[in-house]
Amino acid sequence: MAVLGARVTSEPYKTGFPSMSDLIGSRSARQGRLAPVSRLLLASALTCTLAPLMAAESGGTLGIELNKLESREGTCRPYLVFRNETDGRFEALALELVLFDTEGFILKRFSLDAAPLAPGKTSVKLFEIDGVRCETLGRILVNEVAACADHAGSIDACLERIRLSSRLSVDLFK
Repeated sequence: MAVLGARVTSEPYKTGFPSMSDLIGSRSARQGRLAPVSRLLLASALTCTLAPLMAAESGGTLGIELNKLESREGTCRPYLVFRNETDGRFEALALELVLFDTEGFILKRFSLDAAPLAPGKTSVKLFEIDGVRCETLGRILVNEVAACADHAGSIDACLERIRLSSRLSVDLFK
C-alpha cells in the first residue's frame, strides 16, 4: 500500500498535549484516585457549571405575572403582580419592555420602573400605554433589565432571577 505525503508509523500519535493517562496518572487511575491536575480540572468544571445555578437558587426569584389588561380611552393599562421571593429589597428595577401585536409585529418599546420591591412581598404595579388598544396586544417581551440594585449596589444576573407568567392570552416572556 502506498501512502503519499504521509509517514506511516506504529508509534502512537503525539499532539504535544498531555494524554489522559498523563493527567490522571496511570497508578492513581488504577487505585481510583485522581491526580492533582485532574482534581483541578474537575473542580473548575463543576464551579463553572454549578455556580450560576447555585447563585440563582440561593438568591431567590422575582416572579412577574401579567394579571389584567384594562382599556381606558385609547390607552391600555396592564396590571403586573411582582412577587419578590428574594432576601433583599430591590431599590432599583427598570425593565425594558417590547410590545408585540397579535400578528407578531412590534408596537412599542419603553422602560418600566418597578422599584421599590420589598423582600418576601407581593406588589401590584400598573402602567398606561398610550396609543395602544389592549385587544391588539399579543405578547410582551422583557427585553432587558436596565437597572437592578439593592442597598449594596447593582445585582448581578437579575434577568436570570426573573420568572414570568401570564393569566391572559397575552404572553409575557423573556
